[in-house]
Amino acid sequence: MLQLRSGAKALTHQGVVRGNAFRINFKPGLQPSATGFPASLSPVEFGAIANPVIPQAGWIGSNVQSQADGLMVFDQTKGSFTSYYLRSDGITWRTSGSVSDQSGTKMLRPDSFFMVKRQNADDQMLIPKPY
Repeated sequence: MLQLRSGAKALTHQGVVRGNAFRINFKPGLQPSATGFPASLSPVEFGAIANPVIPQAGWIGSNVQSQADGLMVFDQTKGSFTSYYLRSDGITWRTSGSVSDQSGTKMLRPDSFFMVKRQNADDQMLIPKPY
């Protein structure tokens, strides 16, 4: 993580915008991640939903946060992470103690990283092109 104390800076990446899906190799445990696209994505757009066809490689939902896969999104205004977890229905994302569904909230920003907590490995995770 980079924290600039000398004021705002601009970081410019030159090149062509990705025109295909983005593949991520997830391992069990906590790991840094990014969307791979210059657009904010929701957890559902990111592909963070359970796959009933291949449950051993998909996202794991649980109504107990410690047993569910999760996302930790860095909040620049607070200077800390907000943790989200996948509910047992396999599509609903919530924060601890909240009943608000965050699965459609575009919390995964292209100018920031986030952490992914996975129960299972997945070497076939594809994030579909959002545009």
